[in-house]
Amino acid sequence: QYLCMTEADLVRLGGRGKCNPPFRTADEVERMWQRLLADEIAYVSTDHAPWPADRKGFADIFDCGAGLTGLQSFAPLMFTLLDERGLSPTIMATYCAERPAKLHGLFPRKGQIAVGADCDLVVLERGDFTFDEAAIEDRAEMRWSPYHGRPMRARVAATVLRGRTIWDGATVLAQPGDGRFVRRS
Repeated sequence: QYLCMTEADLVRLGGRGKCNPPFRTADEVERMWQRLLADEIAYVSTDHAPWPADRKGFADIFDCGAGLTGLQSFAPLMFTLLDERGLSPTIMATYCAERPAKLHGLFPRKGQIAVGADCDLVVLERGDFTFDEAAIEDRAEMRWSPYHGRPMRARVAATVLRGRTIWDGATVLAQPGDGRFVRRS
């Protein structure tokens, strides 16, 4: 969110835009991009800290929960932001997979496509899409997003975990227990 959302979005979104740290000015967002492209940012990630929609709609922003949905919008949004700037999607692979894996001691098992590495992939389909909060795979009260209605230039067509498709673009195929502990190397 910090590579695209600004104080103007907080005004537009009200309590739905409340998060910590708060959105910054457009100039600060641009400086963040400059730092990223100058290789001065370690990696890009998201959290997923949604509050029920009814806890985000109070008239007094200080009564609203601080957190946003991020999990289902992150990959399409990051791809879109790079594409809007004419930047290569390989930047996304580097900053969102390889570098986090290296910094957290999970590389070479995670963060790369290579023989011997886990086959964890997000498959993106290029196109003209609109982010729809109703499609969020979560409890009904958590199906809201600050990106609702935002044009996206990609969507997640599939997610692969250790070589097995766990999201086919429409249905969650993962089962409880599919996750595994990954020891730092």
